[in-house]
Amino acid sequence: MGLLLEKIEDIDRLLNQRDEEYPVKGEVWRKLDRECENFFRLLLKEPHFEQIPDESLVGEVQKFIKHPVFICGPGRSGTTLLTQLLDGHPNLFVLPGDSNYMGRFHDKKWKYNSLALYWIKRLINPSGQHPFWFLGKAPKNYKRFLSFLNYFLEQKIEPFLAVVSSVYAANEDKINKPKYWVEKTPGNEKYAELISRKFPQAKFIHIIREPLENLVSQKKFSLLRKQRFDAIKAAFRIKSLINLGWKNLNELGEKRYFILRYEDLLSRLSEALDKICHFLGLNFSQSLYVPTVNKAPASSNSVDEERRQVGKVIKAERMPRWIKVFTEEEKKHIVSILYETALKSGYTEWEKDEIKKYREISYKRSKKR
Repeated sequence: MGLLLEKIEDIDRLLNQRDEEYPVKGEVWRKLDRECENFFRLLLKEPHFEQIPDESLVGEVQKFIKHPVFICGPGRSGTTLLTQLLDGHPNLFVLPGDSNYMGRFHDKKWKYNSLALYWIKRLINPSGQHPFWFLGKAPKNYKRFLSFLNYFLEQKIEPFLAVVSSVYAANEDKINKPKYWVEKTPGNEKYAELISRKFPQAKFIHIIREPLENLVSQKKFSLLRKQRFDAIKAAFRIKSLINLGWKNLNELGEKRYFILRYEDLLSRLSEALDKICHFLGLNFSQSLYVPTVNKAPASSNSVDEERRQVGKVIKAERMPRWIKVFTEEEKKHIVSILYETALKSGYTEWEKDEIKKYREISYKRSKKR
């Protein structure tokens, strides 16, 4: 146990350094990754596989696993904030970070060690920012997770659902029985039809953001990670995902698919949260006002370090940022690409001259060709 506690202290130091330089993935991130692997190896050396969940817990998990909520939306559209707000509700069990269920796990085979290591890292460091240690710092909780994961995999449950079952079973704070488990991965809307067949009782919450501000956030995040950003490709992707949301709503209906605007979440928080609770059939809870990760206060909804606060929702900036962030040529393309989608989504400001003029310039140019 002494080695495990020492390793936890080592990881803690790196986690705090990682938080300070988030979202950069540099040497600190690589050291942290290695130390999490060392922690995992130490856990494997200790006996734990004889522990299995009791019958009542297994029955509870089998019922619970049939009721997911999938958070959808383009990257940097507010999916993380929405998930952190939902985390506070006593009847929701929210998985840590972006789990990439459909892209990384669905219909794919995983060996126990690879799957367990992937999720131990995620449970230690859900998002790269505070809070960390999803199951707390007690090593016994991670031993329980590994033990339960081994058990559920032996029951021939698909790998991702075995993980959900194990995280839920290992989480000792279940005074209020959750009604749903919540999975968040940007782009989930692409798999809505498949998910709805697999989980007939699944519900979807699709968050969208004013497209120009969505693009600004994506560009800033990419630059911080020193990644190339193509505004035109990003605009087409946002258009595709928003339009797909309206298509999913039409096909699945309002009882299963709910579209929420990020701006409404920020400006009319109480009203937006009340609508979500109504959609999910849950009683309203005051705890929804505080963004959390497994009930611990979370960092705010901003990529800008100077604006981050813990446990608070940050209001949108008043000045439109896209005017300074994109070139004139980029503005012509992205406005033309996203114009109709933005209006359909209720962003009436796109009818103002400061935006509309770029569509007209682009339209006239293409007409001449």
